[in-house]
Amino acid sequence: MKFLHCKDNFLLYLEVELNRSIQTINGYKKDLSYFHEFILKNHFQEDPSIVDINTLHLRTYLSYLKHEKKYAPRSIARSIATIKSFFKFCFEEELLAKNPAQKIHAPKIPTRPPKYLEQEEIRKLFDAAARDTNNSYRDLAIIKTLYYTGIRVSEMVEIKLEDIDLKSSILHIQSGKGQKYREIPLNDKVKKAIFDYINKERIPIRSPYLFLSSHNKQFSTQYIRKILKKHAEVANLDTAKVTPHVLRHSFATALYKDYGVDLNRISKLLGHASINTTTIYTHTSTKHLMDAVDLL
Repeated sequence: MKFLHCKDNFLLYLEVELNRSIQTINGYKKDLSYFHEFILKNHFQEDPSIVDINTLHLRTYLSYLKHEKKYAPRSIARSIATIKSFFKFCFEEELLAKNPAQKIHAPKIPTRPPKYLEQEEIRKLFDAAARDTNNSYRDLAIIKTLYYTGIRVSEMVEIKLEDIDLKSSILHIQSGKGQKYREIPLNDKVKKAIFDYINKERIPIRSPYLFLSSHNKQFSTQYIRKILKKHAEVANLDTAKVTPHVLRHSFATALYKDYGVDLNRISKLLGHASINTTTIYTHTSTKHLMDAVDLL
């Protein structure tokens, strides 16, 4: 079977059987397309049969990413993860007698603390959104929902009106990561922001989605990022630092550093499969350490 045929089957497997998100599938598709372009240019005249690709081809490609494309270790690790998943799928489907990616290992990735916004920066972002003359209630509700719930941007664009229970102060989330379901409590600040948006600005149309664009359509994740960038510029904040993922990090960091919430509870709120993922929020600053010493 040809490589491209195998790739299409693999992407369909991710979508139908593993129920991966569109963003995840597109990431795999892009990585495999880059690999395909490389082997066509350097090893094969036409789309090769999957059985003709060996470990040497994979190692040559990864060396190219490292030395010529100058990929960072994290980007190389992502490419390796894609290649390993793809060839494991082909092997398990009995398209290969041997898995050429089995002995390929990812580089060690240096641990780095996640970016997050300080409380003063969050306040400036809120103020910028509130002062906007267009869609101020909607944008403020979006930013406060991201910050006060810690949900992923891919989860935010899927929120429907029926998922919000303002009376019980609960947001119901079904994550694209394995379709896991969780309930997130809503504090008074985000409840008020959502209530104001629904009652003062959201046009009551038939769309089931909570947050709607100016054309009353479901948001894309990219549009959410544009909204954050716009208000970050008004607030004189570093736009590279104001993203949905940074707000998620800021939520978890504030719970851990400022309010002493344990990692088990933070892990449940974030929807992490393992608490090991949540340990990145145990990073500290000098001030954080000084505050701890002052408690003695």
